[in-house]
Amino acid sequence: SETHYCYKPKSCVIPDESGTCEMKDTHRLKIGDCCSSGEDCESESCAEGETYIGTTQDVCVEANKSNNGNTVNADACTTDDDCSSGKWCANHSTEANFCKEYAAASAPCEGFTLPEYMELCNSETHYCYKPKSCVIPD
Repeated sequence: SETHYCYKPKSCVIPDESGTCEMKDTHRLKIGDCCSSGEDCESESCAEGETYIGTTQDVCVEANKSNNGNTVNADACTTDDDCSSGKWCANHSTEANFCKEYAAASAPCEGFTLPEYMELCNSETHYCYKPKSCVIPD
């Protein structure tokens, strides 16, 4: 149809999943939906990111992410004190350090990954539960 399309937000993970009919001219993909370009996304940014099942695919990401997934135009920092409440100063492997939101409750944390993808708990409210850390150190 010229006015509708079949919205399949998980198509890069589940190719044969059914979708819903949406208006072509007004509907845009949400954060975490599979995408092929920034024009598809409400945030106008499509980049390699983690899907809801933990795989890596092109998905709509926050507006301050570049097409390679690196954070751009974010708040630069050198220490946690440079960041607003609810954020910490994260390292980056190729760019400047940036302020990043703390991991939410029940989200993965402190895994072995590139510094820009590290998730950290707010130590005032949470701790990173790692029950197998004596067996699997990362």
